[in-house]
Amino acid sequence: MNNMLNYSGIVPIVFLAIENDTDREAITELYLSYRNLFIKVARKFFGNNDVEVEDAVAATAERLCKYYENFLRVPCKKMPLYMVYTISNVCRNRMQKLREEKVMCYEVDIEDAINQIPDSHGGIGVLFDRSNALVLLDSFESLSSREKELIRMRHIDRYSIEEIADQLNLKPNAVYTALSRAKAHLEQAASLSAKE
Repeated sequence: MNNMLNYSGIVPIVFLAIENDTDREAITELYLSYRNLFIKVARKFFGNNDVEVEDAVAATAERLCKYYENFLRVPCKKMPLYMVYTISNVCRNRMQKLREEKVMCYEVDIEDAINQIPDSHGGIGVLFDRSNALVLLDSFESLSSREKELIRMRHIDRYSIEEIADQLNLKPNAVYTALSRAKAHLEQAASLSAKE
């Protein structure tokens, strides 16, 4: 773990925006007492990516500063829950932004994509059969961005249903249903494309 992330005495400069000295001291103390928790929660989202973890902690500090009056009214016994909720939301928002950026700049290497698609004996079935790969790749563009994301996460990035559910903040059953629909739409688009 990076030493910078272990140092709990770092106070974000953003807190200087709080004009009232008492409020600034209170929010600084709150931040310093929960900073290690912020790091721990951010690591669950970003693993050992110190840059993303530190960015998440900094974004949480900004949120504490922006809504400091609300945070200072939270009862002490509920504060840990509020802190976990806040850093978790910051991390989820950042992960969503990273996924969107990845989808926007995502370029498919057709040969590599075809080699990653299992043959019909691999359990996914005819839909992802190599012989249909080019038609599927052409049809992929006709899907909604959400459907593309689900198929990419499941069949290219190889995430489990539970991992997708966790990242998209959905229930596994909802992911399974949405993924089934996305595959059905892709199959329908590929079928229409093959007839043309």
